[in-house]
Amino acid sequence: MKRYLVLLVCFLLTLSLSSCRAPFSMPRAQEPRGIALASVLALERDETDSIRIVAASQERGQTPVQTYESKAPSISGAILASRDRGTESVSYAHIEHLVMDEQFAERNLSDLFSFSFQNGEQSIESKVWILRDAPIDSLFAEGADPAGRLSVLQSGGAANTSLPSRSLRALASKWADDGAILIPALRIAEGEVLFDSYAIYKDGKILDYLSGERAIGSVLLSGEPFHWSEAYNLEENKRVSVQLYSKGCSVKPHLQDGHLKSLEVTCKLRGSITEGWSPENLNSLTTQVERQVYFDLLEANETLRSHGADAASLRRQAGLKMPLKWDVINANWAKEYTNLPIEYHVSLRLDEGL
Repeated sequence: MKRYLVLLVCFLLTLSLSSCRAPFSMPRAQEPRGIALASVLALERDETDSIRIVAASQERGQTPVQTYESKAPSISGAILASRDRGTESVSYAHIEHLVMDEQFAERNLSDLFSFSFQNGEQSIESKVWILRDAPIDSLFAEGADPAGRLSVLQSGGAANTSLPSRSLRALASKWADDGAILIPALRIAEGEVLFDSYAIYKDGKILDYLSGERAIGSVLLSGEPFHWSEAYNLEENKRVSVQLYSKGCSVKPHLQDGHLKSLEVTCKLRGSITEGWSPENLNSLTTQVERQVYFDLLEANETLRSHGADAASLRRQAGLKMPLKWDVINANWAKEYTNLPIEYHVSLRLDEGL
């Protein structure tokens, strides 16, 4: 009997407490906010010495590109200030391309590395570019598709060339190891974004730019595989086009009496004649291509050495070739690099056509 009495008392207490609560209601749905996914982020230092950013977002088939601008004393501050756009918020989780002006690169590249690796949202695989002699707003001119254009350049669609782009992760890694890096640089000509050169960056300075054949030479020196097209004049009114392929050059150190004596750079190429082929020109064409690539390597490396910038990572490549001799190779590299004797060898296997 007592048991039933206790249960009755508990039921009455529960009923009385529930009567004090507000009436039960279903949660009310809130108006969803739109999310703009930024794919391009451009950064510059403005006239007030603040960091100004312009982010671009473009949905498939959307015209024009939507841009979002803000500025602050720091990168994180500028990013934060640009997020809230009233009924819309900007997400930076899918940035494909980071574009800097030259002033930002020289003063804030290390800050960008630090911000990106500490910020879990920012992808470290974003491609990094420097924009030469133009404001970042020129990337977002009316009718422009900056993300699409930069992706074309990244994949080597311009002029049948595939000079490699650089990711944030790769640049930060090389900068930490070698102290000097090559950053792809853009220029704008007649409203079109073009791959211009590689910027030689060291000690917070852009020291020089490698363009044209010197840019090709720097990529070969770096040991990166890529392909490119060249045209050669063999004789009067005789022009031959060749598609060249490289798996990257190798660097071999030579030691003597416990010291680094010299380096040997070897490049093996394969080529296909795409236009103007004739059997009698095969040997002379092979010689001309090998000679041109030899000078590409020489001029690129001499430019790097004149600035004391091992941006092609020859030290690291030599160490990988002889890992047990790393201490010898690395010991006086900073002093020896600029005057170290280097031999270049280029060999080409030329096919008659594709």
